[in-house]
Amino acid sequence: MLGSSRLEVRWIATGSVPPSTAEWFARFPSRSEEREDIYLVLPQLPNLAVKIRGGEALDIKEFRGTRGVLELSGIGQGRLESWRKWSYSFGNHSPSREEPPGWRRVTKRRRLTAFLPDEDALVPALQVPAELLVCSVELSEVAVDEAQWWTLAFESTGPEERLQEAIEATACRIAGTQAPAHLDLSLSGPYSEWLTKLERSRRIDRLWRQAGGRLGEA
Repeated sequence: MLGSSRLEVRWIATGSVPPSTAEWFARFPSRSEEREDIYLVLPQLPNLAVKIRGGEALDIKEFRGTRGVLELSGIGQGRLESWRKWSYSFGNHSPSREEPPGWRRVTKRRRLTAFLPDEDALVPALQVPAELLVCSVELSEVAVDEAQWWTLAFESTGPEERLQEAIEATACRIAGTQAPAHLDLSLSGPYSEWLTKLERSRRIDRLWRQAGGRLGEA
């Protein structure tokens, strides 16, 4: 399989989607979905992101480097990251729903929209052939264990030489449609990087509590 190229930027913030952000996103035609993905967090695989998507497929993404910084007035700035993605369906042989050691389950409530690149307007493109140049926009609430987060992401797919053009044009036009001025998002990066940081924090916290317990017994 050759895989597919994509360029993306993702911001992740704590808590629930702010009401003004949800109202802003509702201006665009979108579809909703809920699913659980399980991500490999340990061991770390250099430049690879691996997940079981909704119990239906194994997704593998290879990091191909950054393509600069996307700056959006009123929203924030984030790294434009280039990826190559392969997806393998499990067919009738779905994996166990248990969370294996080293993997982390993420529950997602997603709202998705997509647009064709256009100089004058946002042209909706929720259902288009995979080979066309398109930029998807995602607003989601996610849960890891009992912690709540939300994420805003842009992802362009199609001819590789035009991916940056598509994501920059769409993101800038989206940001200009009365986007909430208070967002000021700063934590950008893929799910895999974010989850690895969470896992490290959990391990440090667990070791700290264990050390504290021994000190209390001394």
